[in-house]
Amino acid sequence: MNLNKPYGKISYVLRKARNRIILSITLRNVTAGLCTALAAGIILELLSRLIPIYRVYVLWGYAGAGVFLLSLLSVFLFLPKKKAVARLLDSFGLQERVITSLELEKEDSEYKELLLEDTVSKLDTVDYRERIKLLPNKKLLAAVIFLTLAFGATVLLPQPLLEEARQDHELNTYKKEQKKKVEKAEKEVEKNTGLTDVQKKDLLDKLEALKQELKKSQDTRAADKALEKLAKKLEQNIDKTKEADLKNLAEKLAGNKTAQALAGALKSEKTEEIGKEFENLKNKLKSMSAAEKNDFKDTLSKAADSLGDSELKDSLNGLGGALNSGDENAVNKSVDKLNGAVNDSLSQKNMNNALAQAQNDLQPNAVNAQNQGQNSGQGQGAAQGQGQGSGQGQGSGQGQGAGQGKGAGGSSAGSGTGNGDGGVTPYGQGGIANKAPSAGQEKEYEKVFTPSRLGGQGETSVITGKGNNNGKSETTITNNADASLGELMPYNQVVGQYSERAMESMDNSSIPGGMEDIIKNYFASLQD
Repeated sequence: MNLNKPYGKISYVLRKARNRIILSITLRNVTAGLCTALAAGIILELLSRLIPIYRVYVLWGYAGAGVFLLSLLSVFLFLPKKKAVARLLDSFGLQERVITSLELEKEDSEYKELLLEDTVSKLDTVDYRERIKLLPNKKLLAAVIFLTLAFGATVLLPQPLLEEARQDHELNTYKKEQKKKVEKAEKEVEKNTGLTDVQKKDLLDKLEALKQELKKSQDTRAADKALEKLAKKLEQNIDKTKEADLKNLAEKLAGNKTAQALAGALKSEKTEEIGKEFENLKNKLKSMSAAEKNDFKDTLSKAADSLGDSELKDSLNGLGGALNSGDENAVNKSVDKLNGAVNDSLSQKNMNNALAQAQNDLQPNAVNAQNQGQNSGQGQGAAQGQGQGSGQGQGSGQGQGAGQGKGAGGSSAGSGTGNGDGGVTPYGQGGIANKAPSAGQEKEYEKVFTPSRLGGQGETSVITGKGNNNGKSETTITNNADASLGELMPYNQVVGQYSERAMESMDNSSIPGGMEDIIKNYFASLQD
């Protein structure tokens, strides 16, 4: 740029004036933004005294940074054009000399040279630095000072809701974490090809209900209780009996030459292959000799005796009976029935795996569970109690006694043993529903007789025993000689049913939180 030429001189002055205008606008907007940020901080500070706001200063910092950024960006909306700067300079006493010179820049005029000389000479006399102020006006500066003092005053105010805000934030964070776990479990269920549509819908409905309960929970304890409640329901739906029976059936059938292929298919757990082998079995049964049929029936009988699932057992016995009758249609129907029972067992095994996976996904946070365990365990002393009860029933039934144990010596719950309702062990961590499924071998429980599952006909009566009037006996009288007297069930299943009823009763009752932990741990100890 040649400053010796008139237009070079004019452009230089215009550029200097424009830069000063931009700097002035920037300082003005930043000051206005500072006022806005301070006002927002004051409002947030006052609101935090009325409603819980977590880390209000961090929130204000984000808001202030946003306002500051907007104030800088807004400068670009006010950038002056070259002609606007020229008119501003003309307003300083140049009487439109600068704007006229710019308009005549590309034109030829006999007055152009004279005008340019006059404009340049006048520009040297104008002090635009004095006219274009950099600092904002006094009112804006006064507002900054006032708002700064007001903000400082609000900072010194007491914060009664600070702890509540922290707890609310932790609860919301925890609920989000648990929601992610539920959503993960939902995805696992949806992509599980081993589940039927009905099983998927049942699980997804339970998980959706859990999300709603988590949303409504008012504290982490309530959120954990919702998780634990669902985990308990999932655990109660796990039926290992059919899975074990399926394994036993495959082992028994493997010892028979005719059923070896079917046994291999059962071990593969592939539904299509199993169905194919059952169809092959129908053809094999047609061409069997009498000796082979007897050997096969003996295998079926031994397999039925080793099973606990009534459906599989009945199907095996039914097939044996059909073979005795020699009716081909009856044999084919019995084979189809056995195939259906096997498919049900496979479906239950897949359901068990899905339930175990969902349980694992829904485990509460280890830190949270540990904190709860520590809170529940404080002040517990070592106490032992022993209670015994005895009772005798009259009739053909068995007497059942009830006892109660009581411990003393600790400031909280002690541990006791009894032949009725014994003592409990201190609550450590988690409940029975929080136990992760074992990856090892399933523990085999002793089978107990359940007279409440009588299958025969007759009239049931209850006779009070003589032992302290506490014993009682349940007797069923029937004229049917073939009536079923009940069935043997694994101990853990029977205890699980009692546990389920106890948990449901506890959910509907108002009892101290510490007692909830004791009750849960008591039923957990029964299954160990």
